Amino acid sequence: MINYDFSILPERRILHEQMIGFWNKEIALRYHNDFKQAVKPLLNEPWVRCLDLRKWHPSNPKVMKILSKHINWAIKHNMKQSANIVITPVPRLQMNTIMKNGIPVLTYRFFENKETAMDWLISEGY
Repeated sequence: MINYDFSILPERRILHEQMIGFWNKEIALRYHNDFKQAVKPLLNEPWVRCLDLRKWHPSNPKVMKILSKHINWAIKHNMKQSANIVITPVPRLQMNTIMKNGIPVLTYRFFENKETAMDWLISEGY
């Protein structure tokens, strides 16, 4: 089963990603390593992401710890903003916790669909 997917809009410096299903520690670690490879073309300049969480399910504390480290890696490697697409409260709460733990704090917002998420990123200059 595929638990995540990445695509890049290089002209806008936007990473679109989708997180799917229930995750365990192994999936989270694999995701982080695959993510680092996917964003290599973006790392030399500021970039943003559009994260679709509509099919992702809440995760256990071990996964959340990995994802917190993951977001810090992304911030240290020029990720400036995150548009998060969420339709249920628990994934939103978990992502909100992860984003607030970013050092430095990351600019992020929540949306209910991809169109409004992308409109926000584009309005921010991407």
